[in-house]
Amino acid sequence: MNREIKFRYWNEYNKEMDYTEMFRKPWQKGLEDFFEYIGDTPLNKIMQYTGEIDKNGKEIYEGDIISGLNGFGNTDKTNIEFHDGGFWPLCADEFEWDDIEVIGNIYENPELLKEEK
Repeated sequence: MNREIKFRYWNEYNKEMDYTEMFRKPWQKGLEDFFEYIGDTPLNKIMQYTGEIDKNGKEIYEGDIISGLNGFGNTDKTNIEFHDGGFWPLCADEFEWDDIEVIGNIYENPELLKEEK
């Protein structure tokens, strides 16, 4: 499986996500220059593109919050993390991948993951 290697980063100081072309194609400057420029510090959180898109054609990145049907036929939401050698929904039952929709991300919309009462 081939996928585009793209990154975005959350700038905690400015409270904004950066998708500029430089960060989407870091190999143009070289990965070392990219990571040195951004710096994985508490203020800058780097997230990688998973190679997947949601049902609306939106790219899915690490840290995105998704909503969709779980393995029990119920609508569920969770975030995407890298573990076990791949990008997976965290703390969720199996998702119907054709039904997934990106509804936010863990930095701009953390309230989306709070338990509903």
